[in-house]
Amino acid sequence: MNRIEQQMKRHLSRRKAIGGAAAMAGVIGAACTGTAGPESRATGSETEAGEVEWSQWGSNADFAIAQAQVDAYNATRPKLPVRANLLTGNYLEKLRAMVSAGSPPDLQHHNSGQFEALSATKAFFDLDPLIKRDKYRLDDIYPAFQDGVKFGGKMFALPTTGANILLFYNRTLFDKAGRKYPTPEWGWRDLEEAARALTNSAGADQTWGFHVRNSVSNWASTIWQNGGEIWNADMTRCLINEPAAVEALEFFYGLKTRHNASPPPDVLTAGGGERGLFMAGKLAINPTGAHQRFEYVAIDGFQWDLQVLQQGKKRTNILFTDMEAIDAGTTRPQATWEFLKWLVADPGQEIRADKVRAIPSSRKYVETAAFRNNPAGKNNKAIADDMPHGRVPPNANSLFFELNERWNPELLALYNGTRPAKAVAEAMAEQTNALLKTSGGKALK
Repeated sequence: MNRIEQQMKRHLSRRKAIGGAAAMAGVIGAACTGTAGPESRATGSETEAGEVEWSQWGSNADFAIAQAQVDAYNATRPKLPVRANLLTGNYLEKLRAMVSAGSPPDLQHHNSGQFEALSATKAFFDLDPLIKRDKYRLDDIYPAFQDGVKFGGKMFALPTTGANILLFYNRTLFDKAGRKYPTPEWGWRDLEEAARALTNSAGADQTWGFHVRNSVSNWASTIWQNGGEIWNADMTRCLINEPAAVEALEFFYGLKTRHNASPPPDVLTAGGGERGLFMAGKLAINPTGAHQRFEYVAIDGFQWDLQVLQQGKKRTNILFTDMEAIDAGTTRPQATWEFLKWLVADPGQEIRADKVRAIPSSRKYVETAAFRNNPAGKNNKAIADDMPHGRVPPNANSLFFELNERWNPELLALYNGTRPAKAVAEAMAEQTNALLKTSGGKALK
């Protein structure tokens, strides 16, 4: 077992940090050495045989979308058919077994964070020569999605979907409190005032103004909004202890620890998490991924809508990328590349735009009426409006697992109110900079 595999085994319990995708990392790098260059191996497709295997993780609903894409592609009668494979249970163990047997999936579904950790092990096929050879155009793909599939300046995957963070809000609670709904111009103070005004923590009829999610998906964008950074330009030093970052952490976590506007852990547990509290009409504002709008359509006790994330000194948001990467050791590189291009082109994106719970990587389909009207009557336009402001998560790099191991305990103390933001930021910076010294001097992205 290599180093990243060992780290992945220790971190299986932390899968929700990046929506469960982290369970993939470190399983195939050791099997991908000694292969020919990508362009030479992706020519002469007449020698390729069998079928292209596309591995998936996720729910049955997610897999149904992937299967619909496979069925549509296979109906075009490609030289090699594609088979989607949903790896349920312990994804890591199943991938390890496939690698040990010498048959890793040709195309693999990945996500921000674990993609970078795997890329550092040379697990994936370099797509740049194929993109150049085929004059493959990337201009319809959002720039932040393109950044999300690069490692060392090269593209090792193509993005299919992703997720940014939006403000889902209970219109009925706003109406009862006489508050104006969130707007694109909402700033930190607007958010703070609304969160405090909409909180009633006394008695049986509790309501909470805002959910402080102890996740990189929320605190990182707050730092960027304040003009702060987590890294310097070449990722050789952690800057989270600088004033702008500390101020942002104080503001964000202070909505819970200072203003008591966010439900405490016991209330979250009893209420089925922030999703359960929001759907029960007990949470006024829930900053979460765009996919939640399909869960909230089941609400019939109140009116709700969504809006772009609040802005600070500038508007910015985090953007997680779902991508498909070709295994570096595949014996079917050309056939796999043809399917991958199809997934990101019109036919594949049409299926995702119609059915997907996340955000298609194609700008064209995010801006279609079908996407903007799904679900009907909601401000789905906010999703597209905020896409140009998306940034790659700060822990999406070669040190993904090591950073989570160091950052998560410190941030939990901040969330619980047992340590102040300044002390937590200093500890995170100190540990990160010490890690960099033992990891070649920089984090790789």
